[in-house]
Amino acid sequence: MFTKSQKRRIKLMLESDDTQNKTDPQWIATIGFEEPEIYGCMDNEQYEKRAVFAPECDTAVKYVEQYVRKMQLDETADSKWKDATILSVQLR
Repeated sequence: MFTKSQKRRIKLMLESDDTQNKTDPQWIATIGFEEPEIYGCMDNEQYEKRAVFAPECDTAVKYVEQYVRKMQLDETADSKWKDATILSVQLR
């Protein structure tokens, strides 16, 4: 069960989903679940892509950071989220 402060944080993080304006540009984030190799290719890495709508890149990065934190706090989420890293955020 979440503490009161954790519930408040999760509520704030979920609000970002509601504030995304669907007319804003779409950004595609790549979230990695393993330490990326310097000269390796992403074919061998575990990663997930997530789309967000945001007016600019900085806001898109904030939305993705909030999503990662939400997943890290979620007790029912896969344990892979514990060490998740944002690898890139690109305009679609």
